[in-house]
Amino acid sequence: MDKDYLLKVAEAKSVYHEKKAQLPYEEKVKIIIELQKIKEAFESHKKTYNFSDIKKHWSIPV
Repeated sequence: MDKDYLLKVAEAKSVYHEKKAQLPYEEKVKIIIELQKIKEAFESHKKTYNFSDIKKHWSIPV
């Protein structure tokens, strides 16, 4: 790959993560909850279930 391209990608990722680090704590928790819901939806479509692996997402009133 082109070295300049990789440097631009690395710089863009760095800027992205710096912005995300500045988010308020409450917003970060909301993002985590949404990701847990997405993960749960994917896992619910599995054909075989291992009940020891089933986890619930957090329930925080908004």
